[in-house]
Amino acid sequence: AAATEEVAAAPPTRPGREPERPTKRPGEKRELEQAPLLLRKAAVIVGAGAALPFFSALDAENAIAWGPLLGAKALAGVAGYVLHQGCMATHGGKAAPAIAGMANGNAKVPAILAGLIALGAIAVAFLCPRMGYSIGEVSTLLLALATYTHIWGYEHGGKFNPLYPLMFLGPAIAGVLNLIGAAAAFGVEDHPGIPALGLLGSLVVGAGGALATYTMYIAIKQAKVEGDIKREQMRQYRKAQREAQRAQRANEQKSDS
Repeated sequence: AAATEEVAAAPPTRPGREPERPTKRPGEKRELEQAPLLLRKAAVIVGAGAALPFFSALDAENAIAWGPLLGAKALAGVAGYVLHQGCMATHGGKAAPAIAGMANGNAKVPAILAGLIALGAIAVAFLCPRMGYSIGEVSTLLLALATYTHIWGYEHGGKFNPLYPLMFLGPAIAGVLNLIGAAAAFGVEDHPGIPALGLLGSLVVGAGGALATYTMYIAIKQAKVEGDIKREQMRQYRKAQREAQRAQRANEQKSDS
């Protein structure tokens, strides 16, 4: 009963709006729910798989262009590093001094710089023989790095974006389809790629992508629970308002009489 009275006594922030949960202050670490915890694990798994040539190793027509491919992934790693340091600087973490200085001037500067470096990584991926494969690998790596940083930011006072697990649907499907391609690649004579690396990378990326996709269900389920709680809070608040208004009218009638 006491808990109900406490909920009912808490007014909404605006007329007609349900009470909002208090936001965390920058740098204040929150306990992660199941969905972001799973998504962080998925980002690590997918990032490890994307570091391997899980597309390029299955190219039966072209050998792996190691120079451009590794260069593109190295640039993707730099982009992820800059983005993460910028996130740390804006959420109370101890960031690299240079990036912290950028963020102090404008919080968006590190993210913009990371975006430019990411575009450079994709541009270098164009130099590979089958650029669609290399761009897919680099894009998957960038997604994993950005997602890991997003969860770090959420853990330290930011907001959780449910679109992130949705974007992992692509790696999940690609990983499964690549397993079929990897099986076929082992039967090709004089294969210029390395099917074993493609198979390993596809297994890892597919598993991580599937885990991230599963978090969509967890996030939707959690959102429903929170929605039910907010609706109950609003119901209790309105009920308390009506009772207070009736009590006030009754007191006014007594005083008039």
